[in-house]
Amino acid sequence: MIERFEALGYIESSIETINDGWSGVCVTRKAMWLETETGLSLGVEITAPSDTRWLNQATLVLAACQEGWDCCLEYRNSQWVLWKYYSIHADDNDVIENLKLQLALAYYFEHELLQPIKKQKPRLWRGKL
Repeated sequence: MIERFEALGYIESSIETINDGWSGVCVTRKAMWLETETGLSLGVEITAPSDTRWLNQATLVLAACQEGWDCCLEYRNSQWVLWKYYSIHADDNDVIENLKLQLALAYYFEHELLQPIKKQKPRLWRGKL
């Protein structure tokens, strides 16, 4: 299955295995994977903020959104890894969309998760009810 990711141009595994256990590169992130008979689990590196609230918030995001249900976080060798499962039965479009989602989640966890939410103004029509 990793060959599909390589053919789509999202994984580069021809580089030498990186000393700290990473198997290659997914777009611009260090990546590792585990292939099984039913699919592939792909892990990408995340640089987590040092805030202690980060892990609680990130796991809640994965549990709360349906797209995160096939994902998990792992702390390995002082680094965070965001894993996602890909079925062998998924077509190329599904693989690409899910990979984009995984990379978007990784970006969100690194840069936007702990940012304050902008306060919304009340909607005018609510006052008319």
